[in-house]
This record gives sequence, structure tokens and C-alpha cells, in this order.
Amino acid sequence: MDKKYYGPLVPGEFFHVYNRGNNFENVFFSQENYTYFLKRYQYFTVDILETYAYCLLPNHFHLLVRVKDADDLYNSLEYLPSLDEEKIEKWKRKFDASKFVSEQFRRLMVSYSMSINVQEERSGSLFLKNFKRIRIENQVHLKRVLLYIHNNPVHHGFVKHPGDYLWSSYGRILMPEASALMKAEVLEWFEGVDLFKESHEPGKGRIVADIYEMES
Repeated sequence: MDKKYYGPLVPGEFFHVYNRGNNFENVFFSQENYTYFLKRYQYFTVDILETYAYCLLPNHFHLLVRVKDADDLYNSLEYLPSLDEEKIEKWKRKFDASKFVSEQFRRLMVSYSMSINVQEERSGSLFLKNFKRIRIENQVHLKRVLLYIHNNPVHHGFVKHPGDYLWSSYGRILMPEASALMKAEVLEWFEGVDLFKESHEPGKGRIVADIYEMES
């Protein structure tokens, strides 16, 4: 069993980031909600994270990301759309790369939660306060986490094959169109499209289904 990690999001390192709704309540209620979350994610994390995989399910989400190097994070302050001049100057005065990335995640959760609270006529926290993150240890761990993320909809009974689930990166990785997703790098991990698909076939991904107790 891999140990939960609540330490800093270290620049240059890979992490599995995930969170769920309070009391296992849903955080996505419609297709528009999934789309809006991905747009908000891009807005708050553009140029600070490399995203390799994601999966959004009704009451939780998973991300496989690499935090960019500290110099790149500092340089991104000037042109991140989510920062105004006051926030830029504040971060420049005392820049802490790990705290900066965590703060952007916090702002993402708050921004999305405010929208859902209005939509659902609710109040209070939508997500658990402390999002979970697990530092990736090696290349084998990296591939296992990616397979876990893509197989999560199968594990929870939403579909029979990861390719049938709309709100994950599985299908996006196979699309030829350019995007912010690190498609080429992922396919290189699997030595091409064929092995990538084969690794996701039913029965293959099940070996990683219990890699974490994600919803605990």
C-alpha cells in the first residue's frame, strides 16, 4: 500500500493529485460541470504543470502531473491569466514554488466550488479541505498510476473499458490534435499506441485497481 503524501508539490517532480467531495457527495452534476472544471483547471495551472493523465468521476477526480521547474514557475508569474498585478508582486517578493502551486490548486477548488454552490443552491465546502498528492517514485510507479487513473471508471462500474468513458484522458491521448496534454510523452512510456491500448485492455488494468485506497 502506497503511503498518502501531504508534503510540498516539489518542482520538477511527478505527482498523483486527487480529491473527492465532502461526505462522498457528488462534485459533478452535468456534462457542463465536467467541461467547466477542465477549463478552470487550465486557467489556474497553465504554465505551472504538465498534465499527463486525468479522470473526472461524479464524486472525485484524479490527475497525473509534473510540477514545472522552479525557474519556470517564477517566470510564469508575469503571464498567468489567473494572477493580477497585486498577486504577481506579492509572489515575487517572497517566492516559494511549492506553496505557489498549492495555492493555485486551492484557488481552482474554490473557484469551481463557488460555481457549483450557486448551481445546486448549497453552501459550505464542496471538496475535502486537503487535496491528496502522492509523489511518483519511478517509471514503473508512473505507468501504474496512469493505468489506475484510466481504469478508475471501470473500477467503479461506470464503463467496461476505459476508452468508453468520456471524462478521462484516455481518448484524448489517442487523438492527433495538439493539446496541453502531454500525449507524445505518455505514448513514449508505452513505446507507442499499440502497447498503450493493450495495457488498458480489460484484465490488464485490474492489477492496479488496488494501488491506493483512493476514497478513504
